[in-house]
Amino acid sequence: MPSRLAARSRRIEPAAAVIIGLAGLTACATKPSRPLERIRPGDRGAVGGRDEPRDGNMSAMSLDAAKRKLEVIHAVSGAEFTFYCGCRYEIQGVSPGSGRLRARTRIRRDACGYEPKVNSERAQRLEWEHVVPAATLGEQRPAWTDGHKDCVDDDGEPYAGRRCATKVDGLFQRMEADMHNLVPTIGEINGERSNRPMGIVRGEPRSFGRCDFEVRDGVAEPKRSLRGDVARIYLYMDAVYPSAGILDPQGRTMFDAWSKVDPPTRWECERERLIAQAQGHTNHVVRAACNERFGGPGRALDVP
Repeated sequence: MPSRLAARSRRIEPAAAVIIGLAGLTACATKPSRPLERIRPGDRGAVGGRDEPRDGNMSAMSLDAAKRKLEVIHAVSGAEFTFYCGCRYEIQGVSPGSGRLRARTRIRRDACGYEPKVNSERAQRLEWEHVVPAATLGEQRPAWTDGHKDCVDDDGEPYAGRRCATKVDGLFQRMEADMHNLVPTIGEINGERSNRPMGIVRGEPRSFGRCDFEVRDGVAEPKRSLRGDVARIYLYMDAVYPSAGILDPQGRTMFDAWSKVDPPTRWECERERLIAQAQGHTNHVVRAACNERFGGPGRALDVP
């Protein structure tokens, strides 16, 4: 499939529709499914303590609520295409006025040349992937590694891992639900990538038809026209959540280079602006790149 920069595009102006769609979600998507953990300043993971994010997600929004908002943003913007493979998808029952969405999706695999590797059922499912994997964000959190006194199942057995971190760790909840780090992905791609880091794969071992996304030797590689997008998400997450230890110097150097070689498209800039409007804070890395290239986030988009 042609890259987003080369693909046939159409001009749309989604700002008003997005405002209407997000307004319908305000009541149901600004509260988490459970109260965020109340922790004292100075505690590990406390807001105001040493793990306080630097201009990261401070909204009291659950991961499910973040996904619902993103579905509306993409739907009313005419940007219903998967991140890595560029496959169009349809979410049945979109109602921008109410913000209500049905979970049923249809991915148009034939049009983009996607071929399932193994899991044909998951290849039809739309999922919202963490570009910086949830495991990367949580694996150093105490609740993830050691559990917590409140992480006990109905049989009295303690548990740890992501389930516990999502339940009791306020900072992990905010990192997990940061909309800037979530992209629409074919479920099978999400599963194959898992928590593997981004990098360069030798050769071009295509496993998903014409989709230019490779996974091999513990590394996932996006196509060239997406490397800047990926880089600016990683650089943002690393900057605003320093305690997560997302990037080492080598990784930061690689993503700086990716960001320079692949500048933002107007859709990347507009998506950032709409997420900032919905969530309350910017991806400062994307915003700076958009200001440099376009003089600010454009409201008239070119999407494939």
